[in-house]
Amino acid sequence: PPDPEPTLTPATDPIPGYALTASYAYSQHTLTVSQHITYTNPTGESFTQLLLVVEANRYPGSLTIQSLTADGQSLDGYTLDSNRLDLPLPRPLDPGASLALGIEYTLILPEIPEPSDTARPQPYGFTLRQANLVDWYPYIPLYQEGLGWLAPEPGYFGEHQVLPLADYTVSLRVPEIGVPLTVAASAPALQEGDTYRYDLPAARSFALSISPMYERLTGSVDGVTVYSYCFTYDTYAGQAAL
Repeated sequence: PPDPEPTLTPATDPIPGYALTASYAYSQHTLTVSQHITYTNPTGESFTQLLLVVEANRYPGSLTIQSLTADGQSLDGYTLDSNRLDLPLPRPLDPGASLALGIEYTLILPEIPEPSDTARPQPYGFTLRQANLVDWYPYIPLYQEGLGWLAPEPGYFGEHQVLPLADYTVSLRVPEIGVPLTVAASAPALQEGDTYRYDLPAARSFALSISPMYERLTGSVDGVTVYSYCFTYDTYAGQAAL
């Protein structure tokens, strides 16, 4: 007889939720963010502190935190070192218990250097043609019992992050600069004037790229619409990439 169809078992542990409300000043390369995280402890251990990975803080002068709260209570004793934000909790977070974090911060994007064979690529920052927001918001990494938080240091090249599944709700305002701006994102947008709203459930991350020079191309594969973005002067190569 043929093999039986596999049975898919849905995850039982609630995944984190990230709600981000942001405004990007394109000419100033500045993003102001209000972020809320809902997190349920999926482990068998109690936490007295949480680790947030903050990749934007690897770039000197890029990140300024205005406030941090846990369940509405201000957190003042946190430490921020490189990309690690250690948060002491006002009470232990027991297995299965939930916590609501609030973070208000500002990002000043660094300028992205020209591509090089001898330097690590920089996916976060701006050029004369675009702004790239990749790994831009603080997130809670995976925790493995016996090993701790999975937040490895980057290698010379390649990926280093261990990104857990999470639900994303993003509201991004991008005021016009005299010419239309196009926003490429990890999910389709519901646009209302200069505000873009996104919902992306059960994803690993949420990235944005903004430019006054983007051409949007579309294609269909087995009923799935694929969106691709390229610069207006490079549509031939963009179509080939799509």
